[in-house]
Amino acid sequence: LLIDFKGLSRQNISPMSVFRETLTILQDHYPERLGMSVLIDAPSLFLGVYRLLKPFLDATTKEKIVWTTRPFKEGSAGTQILSGVVDNSELEADYGGSSGFVYQNESYFSGDWKPKYFSQ
Repeated sequence: LLIDFKGLSRQNISPMSVFRETLTILQDHYPERLGMSVLIDAPSLFLGVYRLLKPFLDATTKEKIVWTTRPFKEGSAGTQILSGVVDNSELEADYGGSSGFVYQNESYFSGDWKPKYFSQ
C-alpha cells in the first residue's frame, strides 16, 4: 500500500477520525494481508497523530508502516524502500521507477455514479 500525500493541505484533508478508522480496519480485519504501507510526504500533523496512536497499534502492524519523503533519486532512502517491495518496471517514474504508466481518472471513474468532485 503506497500512500502519497503530495498536494494534501488543511483545506482538503479528511478528519483525523478517518485516519484512525483506516488504521483500525487494516489492523483488525486485514492483519496479515498488509505487506507494507509506505507513506510518502505525510504532513507533520499526520505524523504527530500517528505517534499518538502508535502505542495502541499491534506490534506487527507498526513494523509494516514506513514513512519516507521525496525526492526519489537513485540511492535515496525512499527509492531503497520502494525498490525492496515493488519491481522497478512496475513503479511509476515519479517514485524512481521506469514504468510509463500515467493515471487518468476517466479510466477508473466513469458513468453516472461519479461524485461531483471528480468532474473537476
